[in-house]
Amino acid sequence: MKNNNTKNIILLVLCTFLSIKAKSQNANISLPCHMPINITQQFAPANNAICNDAENYVPNEDHINHTPVKVIKLNFHYFITNDPNNPRNLTATTGFNNNDTWNTGIQFAKDLVDILNVQANQNAPMTVPPGNTYPNLDLRYKFVLYTDPNDINDKGVYFHTFNDWWDNVNNVPNTTSDFWYKHWSVGNIWYPVYLKNTYSVKGEDVVDVFFLDNTQLNDIGGASVSSIYGPQFGSSVTEAAFTCSDAYEGWNNGAAYHNNWAGHIFHEIGHTMDLWHTMDNDECADTWNPSGGCTYPGTNIGENNVMSYCPKPANAFSPCQLGRIHRFLETNRPRWVYDEICKTNDAETITIQNGQNITWNSTKHLNGNVIIEPNATLTIKCDVFIKELGYIKVKEKGHLIIDGGRVTSECDDKLFYGIFVLGDETKNQTINNQGLIELKNDATIENAIIGIRTGDFYYDQNNLSWPQFSGKTGGIIKATNSHFRNNRKSVEFMRYHNILPPPYNIEVDNASFFTDCSFINDDYLKGFKYNVANQWGPEFVTAWDVQGVKFTNCLFKENVTANFQPDLTLKATAIGSFGAKYHVYNCKFENLYAGVWAESALDPMDFIDVKNSTLDNVHINLTSINQYGDKIAGNTIKNQPASSYWNLANNLIYSWGIYTKGSTQFKIHDNNISSVSPIGGISMTPMGLLYQMDNNMGLVNSETWFENCVVAENRIENQSVSVQTEDRNYDLNYTCNEHKGNQLNWYVNPASPWGYLNDQGIANGDNRNQFLDGCFNQGTKNQIRSELSTPFLYSDDVNNATRPDPLCVTPNVNLSFAIPPGAPISCNQYTPILGPTGNGTITIDNVNLSNLSSYQKQNLLLKLAAYHSELGEIEKVIRSLEMLNSIEAAKLLVSLYYSINDNTKATEWLNKLTTPNLLLRDELNPALNVTYPTDAINQDRIDFVTLFQNLIQSQTAGRTIFNLTDAEIASLNLLSENDSRSGFVAKGLLSFINKNVRTMNPETPTQNSSRESNEMTSSASSEFTVYPNPFYNEISLKRNSTLPATFVIRDIIGNIIAEYKLAENESEKTFSTDNWNIGSYFGTLYSSGQQNQTIKIMKVK
Repeated sequence: MKNNNTKNIILLVLCTFLSIKAKSQNANISLPCHMPINITQQFAPANNAICNDAENYVPNEDHINHTPVKVIKLNFHYFITNDPNNPRNLTATTGFNNNDTWNTGIQFAKDLVDILNVQANQNAPMTVPPGNTYPNLDLRYKFVLYTDPNDINDKGVYFHTFNDWWDNVNNVPNTTSDFWYKHWSVGNIWYPVYLKNTYSVKGEDVVDVFFLDNTQLNDIGGASVSSIYGPQFGSSVTEAAFTCSDAYEGWNNGAAYHNNWAGHIFHEIGHTMDLWHTMDNDECADTWNPSGGCTYPGTNIGENNVMSYCPKPANAFSPCQLGRIHRFLETNRPRWVYDEICKTNDAETITIQNGQNITWNSTKHLNGNVIIEPNATLTIKCDVFIKELGYIKVKEKGHLIIDGGRVTSECDDKLFYGIFVLGDETKNQTINNQGLIELKNDATIENAIIGIRTGDFYYDQNNLSWPQFSGKTGGIIKATNSHFRNNRKSVEFMRYHNILPPPYNIEVDNASFFTDCSFINDDYLKGFKYNVANQWGPEFVTAWDVQGVKFTNCLFKENVTANFQPDLTLKATAIGSFGAKYHVYNCKFENLYAGVWAESALDPMDFIDVKNSTLDNVHINLTSINQYGDKIAGNTIKNQPASSYWNLANNLIYSWGIYTKGSTQFKIHDNNISSVSPIGGISMTPMGLLYQMDNNMGLVNSETWFENCVVAENRIENQSVSVQTEDRNYDLNYTCNEHKGNQLNWYVNPASPWGYLNDQGIANGDNRNQFLDGCFNQGTKNQIRSELSTPFLYSDDVNNATRPDPLCVTPNVNLSFAIPPGAPISCNQYTPILGPTGNGTITIDNVNLSNLSSYQKQNLLLKLAAYHSELGEIEKVIRSLEMLNSIEAAKLLVSLYYSINDNTKATEWLNKLTTPNLLLRDELNPALNVTYPTDAINQDRIDFVTLFQNLIQSQTAGRTIFNLTDAEIASLNLLSENDSRSGFVAKGLLSFINKNVRTMNPETPTQNSSRESNEMTSSASSEFTVYPNPFYNEISLKRNSTLPATFVIRDIIGNIIAEYKLAENESEKTFSTDNWNIGSYFGTLYSSGQQNQTIKIMKVK
């Protein structure tokens, strides 16, 4: 990792000549060497005292690979004279005496690096004090002669021609002060600093070693500069080692002198890594102070510590010294530690073995991955840096605890992969069955592709987010007072159901939770390009087919400046789910694209529970698509922005507070929804015409079904449209809501006049909505404006000043006001969240269905199904639904059996949908006088069968939604074009799989509403018509063209089932389908070699 802040954290370390002897005076000169240490980190960890304790960095003999090996990058510099014939010059191509070509300057540098690495691999036992038992630990660092990977001519060795730096200590005065001032400084800048500033080629990326020839010396001397102190010495320069020696004579002395040279460099580099001399109070209790001489008193045993002044080569470091070295290298991570190729090396993976309980109390820059085996525990208390695509894997029964520590990326411009918590999907959630990760005490996970995934690792270069389904789900996440920061995705829950073993056999909530946690993006994601239209933005949490995760008192926030955000849809989404149930309590959502976006495949066990939370400046706040039983209550949605074209694809991105589409059994109540301002939303003219412009909406309900869909006691203000209902809403109860400061309070089906809205209230008046602004524009009908072709009844009690009723409505809204019998019901006493009897005493086990009409039985059983769903009682939900004889119940059962992986039962109920004897629930109550569009119902049934034929087929083959075949994907793509509930499911499913931008387009009055003709007769077109559809034993085709044609039939996976020829001028033909299986098919008409159109058809019993 290139730490660009290193240059601001400076240390200057002075090192003496190692007993330098000036020949002329035979004087011993010793210079002061080391300054006090003061470690400062780029990001100080929460456990600062623990993580800065050098003792915690001492390599552990039992787990030596837990201390990653560091590679120190070296460059070498030689100063030579201007005289090319000088025999003492050492150049790139010649050695001394101009003829020793083998001993060139480059070869000499290579030899020194080899000797340094030999010494690094042979840390000797310390000789003093005698009899000590300190271990001689592996140093865990080595050296490399570093060359520029982009310059093939770079050797990492440089030659500088400059007479003044050659033979630089001639005529040295016989005083230390004169020597220091005259010969080791240039002005006020110390020589090593001057050398580094002036001659370094790679700067802070290397430790530079400088050689100066000295005819007056018969020993080696030197100095070093490091990166913690320095401005007081005239520079912010970092690491350099400076040697001064009689190189010519030393070289002639052979290999021993080479070792002496390497030993001296070893010593100087020790200073760059926070080591003092052993005689200078080095803060290590396990070293000996040889100030009285290099032989231990009373013995003939000599000191061999590298950092002593004793003869070289010394070859021992104490454990304390190694702790200081690795503390410096890990917490400061100087750029001269080699990591330009920021790739994980699988060969250096650290494995925490079965039965081990390991605690990391030190910062670590890992070269490989981490694997925690079953029954093993790893606790992280400090920073852990992981390279690109590296990961931590917690196997089933393994345990990872991040206690105040931080796990982050090693690389400047790359994300690490993430943490994978595995489990056993066949078992319930206990620590004896599943992997577990605990985060606490300001633990942080940042700069990851996926912070935590409850499933196995899988890497696909082209699809970094979704894995092959490994069957290792069920891992548990327990996070308290912890942080997820700048991750591509912070948490990813994969498919798992927490079903208790016999005799219970009920599904309970997932054991995972997040309490007092923050999910924040406050910086540009590493390596992520914000420049592709329709690219998905960061996500804090995604959940697929998982039940009951809890979020309490959490913060979801984006705080990236607009300059980094060229596309609104690239702002973060807090929670996105498909087929999941979860609870969100007392949370905050700020500055996001989307708050909660929940989609389902009509599974009765899937619902969201969002209560008492605040959403501030969120574009699309709460979205529910095909959900069952959502509970959205007590939330505050404020500063809702207007719709915007801020999108690279130049698409209008709508803004809303709460949007439900195709959902049922929901309870939306006691929410406050307000935008910044309704200005620019809808422009109204005195003639009552509405022109749709950029629009913000409070609450949108589309395609509600089943009974008991309640929207009550909400306050909606400052919206362009307060509430909008769309499509077909058969069972929507809109009551006790308050409207204020909106341009239009209730817009009914602005672009779907063929749709439906059930009557609101009953004849004696009980609706009790408030329209506080009155009728400020009679022409625009600002209180209730309906575009429906079929009128609906709006009943309420007698108008009064405290609860103003609507008066400004379109003619197709039939107002009815009455005096309610008995005392009026106060809206704040309205309780729409009750079970079947208000207290849950009726269950499927004791329900009495006698003396009830068929319609009443259906309603009660549906309520029981919702009641048992909330309790996680799958078996009772199934019993409730199987007692129903309706299309809706059959669909729910197919989805539920599919969800619990019972493909046989799912197929059984799917086949029942192809028979004509299932009824719609409301058909059992003729008094409702509801006219259902038969063709639309049949099309929706066809779409549902097509959808689940694909899903069940995939699951039976051991594949999931992330491993669909190309043919299955193609089938879903076709299906997603339909505006049916199953079409919504297909669209949402594909969006979830493909990571498409989450968006929907609410109806607008300027839309060309062709859906009625398209949906009600979806098998018809200008090209040809197929009838009947669904069909039994035969099907007929009628076309407009007279050209020869071929009608090709394919099944849902693309196999050709049949081909029928139509002769010239043959406009109509009937085909037998006796040998076709029951199910969905695609029919394509080809004429003149061209594909004209493809339609969906369905064979039923």
